[in-house]
Amino acid sequence: MAVTIPPSGQKISESVEFLIADWILTVGIYVLDINHNLDNEKINVALWENGNTEVEVDRKLIINQNTVRLFISYDPDCRFSGTAVVFKTQE
Repeated sequence: MAVTIPPSGQKISESVEFLIADWILTVGIYVLDINHNLDNEKINVALWENGNTEVEVDRKLIINQNTVRLFISYDPDCRFSGTAVVFKTQE
């Protein structure tokens, strides 16, 4: 995966912090929308709990150019507080 080199003044990544309480229960699964404001659908998302433990989720869905939705188990409850780091990528 290559990181996009943006024109001057454009961001290539965004860090978004979230809490356990931010996850929403829908149809037996928790979801969390991350608003990254990178204006791009070619992204990669790294998730960190407590700043030092990388976490995987069940699914990631790009909603639009500024939002990615994360899905995680309801039973067992796998919600966590942490940081999502969203990177622009090239294909």
